[in-house]
This record gives sequence, C-alpha cells and structure tokens, in this order.
Amino acid sequence: MSLLAHLRVLVHAWKEETRRRKSGARKRIETQFLPAALEIAETPPSPIGRAIAWTIIAGAVGTLLWSCWAKVDTVAVAEGRLVPTGRLRSVEPSDPGTVRAIAVREGEHVRPGQLLIALDPTVADADAESATTELSTAGLTLARANALLAYSRGTGGAVIAPPGAEPSAAEAERQVVAARIQAYEAKRASLGERRAGAEASARAAQAEIVKLERTLPILQRQLDDQKMLEAKGYGARQKLLQQEQAMVTAEQDLVAQRGRLDEARAQVASLARDGAELTQSFVGQAAQERAEAEGLAATRADALKKAQQKRGLQTLSAPVGGIVQAVSVTTLGEVAEAGKPIVTIVPDGEALVVEALVLGRDIGFVHVGDRAVVKLEAYPFTRYGTLSGEVVQVSPDAIVDEKRGLVFPVRVKLSQARLNVDGKQALLSAGMSASVEIVTGKRRVIDFLWSPVAKTVSEAGRER
Repeated sequence: MSLLAHLRVLVHAWKEETRRRKSGARKRIETQFLPAALEIAETPPSPIGRAIAWTIIAGAVGTLLWSCWAKVDTVAVAEGRLVPTGRLRSVEPSDPGTVRAIAVREGEHVRPGQLLIALDPTVADADAESATTELSTAGLTLARANALLAYSRGTGGAVIAPPGAEPSAAEAERQVVAARIQAYEAKRASLGERRAGAEASARAAQAEIVKLERTLPILQRQLDDQKMLEAKGYGARQKLLQQEQAMVTAEQDLVAQRGRLDEARAQVASLARDGAELTQSFVGQAAQERAEAEGLAATRADALKKAQQKRGLQTLSAPVGGIVQAVSVTTLGEVAEAGKPIVTIVPDGEALVVEALVLGRDIGFVHVGDRAVVKLEAYPFTRYGTLSGEVVQVSPDAIVDEKRGLVFPVRVKLSQARLNVDGKQALLSAGMSASVEIVTGKRRVIDFLWSPVAKTVSEAGRER
C-alpha cells in the first residue's frame, strides 16, 4: 500500500471522527435532560485525556528529533586561581634569622628596593668582624714576609701595613721584623767572624808552608855539606846529627802546616756553606710565610665577602614594585626559616591568568586555543556573570595533588581584567579562586542520553 493511499485513509478517518464529534455534541445536549444514571451511560468520554496523551506523544517525538539534531558544548571543569603572568614574587631569607622589624603590611604597595623585613644582624656582624680581623692579620703577616724578603734582597726592610690595620698590630709586626733581622745579622756576623779567623789561619799556614818549603833546600844542602866534612874527618859527628834533626823537624813542620792549611780551608768552606744556608733559611722562611699569608688572605677575603653578603641579606627588600599579598611573619623575635617565603608580592603591570588543574581523564581533550568560561568564587556567576578566556598553555607533564591525584596545570588568558559588580568595575586580584569550564568540543544531545545505556549494555554480563 502506497504512502498516498495511507494519507487518504488518514484524511477519511479524520473527517469521520469530526462528523461523529459534531453529532455527539448534539446528543450531549439531549443527554443532559436524562436521569442521572442514563446521563452517565449515554454521555461519551471527554476528549481532553486523549488530547493530553497525543500532546505528550508529540512532545516526546519532537524532543527525540531535537536531541538527534541539536548539539551542545562539552566542557572540562578545572579548579584554579588567578595568578600574574610572571607569577608571584616571593621573598625569603637565605639563612635562618630572628625578625627584628616588619616594615610592610598585607595590601600595601611597595616600590622596588623598599625594605620589607629586617632580620637581627648580630651573628652576621660578628662573622663579618671576625673575617675582617683575620684578613687584617693575614695582611700584616704578608707585609712582614715582604719586608723580610726585601731586606734579604737589599732593598729595605720596612713593614708596609695594609689599609685598615690596627696601628698597635702594625707596630708589633715591625718589632718582629726588627728582631728577626737582628737575629739573622747576629748569626751572620758570628759566621763571618769565624770565617775570617779560619781564613787567617789558612793564610798563616800558607805562609809557614812557603817558609818551610824555602828552608828545606837550605837545610838539605847544609846536611849534605856536613856529611861530606864528616866523611873527610873534618866535621863532628854531633854536628851531623843536629843537622839531620833540623831537617826532619822542618819536614814534619811542613806536613803539619799543610794539614793546618787544609783544615783551615775546609773550615772556611763550611762556614761559607753555613752562611749560605743561613741566608737561604732566612729567605725560605720568609717566602713560606708570604705564601701562607697570601693563601690565608685570599681565604679570609672570600670569607669576608660572604660575611658582608650575609650581612646585606639580613635586610629583605622588594625585588619588584607591587602589592604585598601575604606576610607570613607577624611578631618581632619570630624565627624566619631559610628558604621559606615570608613576603609574597603581586607585581605591578602584569596581566592576570587563571592557573587551573585539569584532571587526567580530561587532559587529552584540552588544547591551546580552546575557549573557556571562568567563574569566580568571590563573585557568584548567577548574579555577576562569568568571564571568557582562552587556553594559552598546557603542561606536558602531570603534578601530584594531594586531593585530586595526578593533574595537569593549564593557563587560561582572560579577555578582561575587570568585572561589572553592581554597576562598578571591580578589579580582579591575584589569588582569587576560580572554576574554569574549558570547551573541548560539541556533542549531540542524544549521545548524552544514549551513552549511559550503551555503557550499561556493553558492560552487562561481564562482571564475575
């Protein structure tokens, strides 16, 4: 049967029903005069119920057709807060310290370099003073060593004290240098005197040797002559023996003088070596003291630099201009922990963005450039509306949140920095809590309705 035939049957049935209702209307007027029991029996049923049923059916069919055609946005909801583009600037001490002064309050505007918190500098000052004293001592030791080396080279021996040295300490070093030089000169003079004596002994022995060497030939000739006379009977035997004794004595004296000469020369050489060793020891000790003093001075200079830097860090200043958002210390004498922020500043002139945490099940659908709707907790959106935004950054890695588990930070750029609140433009501030609805796509309404059914059917009969 064709569609046209069905349509003709439907029109014919509609006409018959209309004609029946008209005739029934006349009968309803007549039945009003019948007895009650007959009136109920003869009165046809009201068409209102049927109309309501048809209306419900039509509405359901229309809704179903609309759900198959209409699409709605799908969103990923993330919780976050407003932060500056360059993030908040926190100020924290590098070392533990005791709070001595609190110069700012929350909500106060500060300039770059303005004092925020002053810590007790007692320990830092003591370290700096100790390092200064040790550096001055090392400088005086270096000056003493340089003076001794200069004296050994014959270019003077004055102690040139470094700037800032105590006059009494400098004078003490001058006395030490003078005593060292005096002791050195005394030893050198003693060695010089002993060497001069040895050299004199050597010269005397040399002169005696020369004399004996000249005398021996004469004595030898005299002995030969005496032997000749004694052989001819002209000389006395006693005279010959005396001449031989003189010859032996001269020869023994020559040997003895040569030994004295060698001994004197050895003593001169030994004393020369002692003098050289004395000078070498004097110079070596001074050079060693200078090397140690230079190393100590460099170490103490670094220690002083660190101590001065530490002393400078006892006053915490604002790194940038902005509004003080939080001050974690409230009382004087409170201990500030190292590395723990004690002042948080919202920088001036930086746009605010929403830093939100997207759950792992939604991050695969969130991309840079997605539209977003931002609802501020401080201003209920049902009364003050929402803010529009755009995703500008999606973290490639997850972080651990104590409540939500693994989440992905994203940043949403706001389209405006103010919100109309009761006719006034309220300025947004960092730290405000916000709920972000990121539009990840569109989906048909029928999909929302059918998805639970499909999931149930897919999982049915699988559980153990």
